[in-house]
Amino acid sequence: FAWRNGIWRFDVDAAANADNALCALWFGPDNSGLLSEAEDALDPHLNWTDHGDRFWCNCPYGNMMAWCRTFAWQAGKVFTEALLPANTGTRWFAYCRETAAEIELLGPGRLQYLIGGLPAKNSNTTDSMLVRWRPGVSGGATIRLTDWRKEMK
Repeated sequence: FAWRNGIWRFDVDAAANADNALCALWFGPDNSGLLSEAEDALDPHLNWTDHGDRFWCNCPYGNMMAWCRTFAWQAGKVFTEALLPANTGTRWFAYCRETAAEIELLGPGRLQYLIGGLPAKNSNTTDSMLVRWRPGVSGGATIRLTDWRKEMK
């Protein structure tokens, strides 16, 4: 996150909770099970522009199409960068290609998640990609491979 935030300066973490939010503003449930001040990112009535212009999302790896549709719909108004599994044979990946501005396949090797600055025991089990949706860009995503280890140095 720090690598990407250093580039984009995100306003909102679009899939978080009180314990793991990476931005001061975040979408998702708080510890009491109620919605945070920013509400649920997948709520079709939520206007993301009420909360910022630049969004980060490392969404739960389930119902990926719903997340990608939300990113594409909100892209008319805000910039979103999502860290997603690089499952290039899925329908939702094809949808990303059709709606996003850029896709960066991250390699070689898998990203390792950190908890409290230490590697997580059950870290990432799949390859990853960064997908960006931008206002004014509707699909035809450019795809490139990024050596994330070199980029982060």
